[in-house]
Amino acid sequence: MKENDSCVCPACKEKSIARKYRANDDFLAPEYRLRCALCGADLGKIDAPQSAETTSGNATQKLAALLGGESIEKVEIDPGDHFRHGCRNCKNFIAHPFKAICALSGAETDPMADCEKFIFREEKK
Repeated sequence: MKENDSCVCPACKEKSIARKYRANDDFLAPEYRLRCALCGADLGKIDAPQSAETTSGNATQKLAALLGGESIEKVEIDPGDHFRHGCRNCKNFIAHPFKAICALSGAETDPMADCEKFIFREEKK
């Protein structure tokens, strides 16, 4: 059972909602349990949440069923080499803690700016 699920309380025999509460008041890791919203009777532990992979897989399957197709393949997006033409990837870019400087002009520059004198920086290994 999860928080805010409707259920029939075993203590008061009424249809109620399971509310989450903290079972321990010490400084250890908190233990959360469920209780009846009407009478406050303990309903047990909260079920473990599903993993993110299972949840996203279910969402993908539901979307595919809604659209009436097969499962959707993951699309890889590659921006290409022209994406890396910013000053931050230039051989003449000097990164300083307080400002970014171009070695050619000596002026402060924006790391994402484009320049006609751009030269790819060699990758460090």
